[in-house]
Amino acid sequence: MPVVGHSAWLREEQQRRRGLHMFKSLSCVGDMFMEERDCEGRRLSRAFLTFTYRPGIEWQPRHLTECLKRIRHWVERRGVRFRYVWVAEQHKSGRVHYHAKVWLPRGLTMPKPDKQGWWPHGFTNVQWARKGIGYLVKCATKTATSSVPFPRGCRLHGHGGLSGERRVYRSWWMLPKYQRERCEPADRVRRARGGGWRSIVTGEWWESVAYCLGGWQLSALPS
Repeated sequence: MPVVGHSAWLREEQQRRRGLHMFKSLSCVGDMFMEERDCEGRRLSRAFLTFTYRPGIEWQPRHLTECLKRIRHWVERRGVRFRYVWVAEQHKSGRVHYHAKVWLPRGLTMPKPDKQGWWPHGFTNVQWARKGIGYLVKCATKTATSSVPFPRGCRLHGHGGLSGERRVYRSWWMLPKYQRERCEPADRVRRARGGGWRSIVTGEWWESVAYCLGGWQLSALPS
């Protein structure tokens, strides 16, 4: 395979993997939050948030983290666990903005982060969402296949608010399919030093499965 052709193929393969990883993570976490109920057994309401920058303000890696930290304090002071997922996206100009979804008990309305001073870098929009995380998954697909590089150090997606048991399940779900079939969520499998997979509970080790595509050896593809 020519070097130039291989470089293009490898870039596309990396984008494919990144997109699949984002899709799996967002779908898994979103589905679990959609199953949760408030203290009265009712489904949680979903607030859809957008964070944009005003002209002249440049992206910095801690901007969203600090904003989410302030939102978490506001939510937890009301006795509620802060459940959320978010995705970074780019305008055609290359400027970063964020979309997030927050799960809240019915009757609790979150104020606009920019009006509260939690997002002093630009503007925010808050709307009640009727559906699940389909729009965030669509944004994640655009993000993963973007030809414009994101700023160095920019995380592309994240989540928070899973219970301990559900964090364990998500970690298992993010494993390649072949490894999920060889272990249980309670095994708490991680990548092992030197290769393969190891349970941090039992110490059991499994060999990685590799695929050969077009004559090029790859580590196991996620599924």
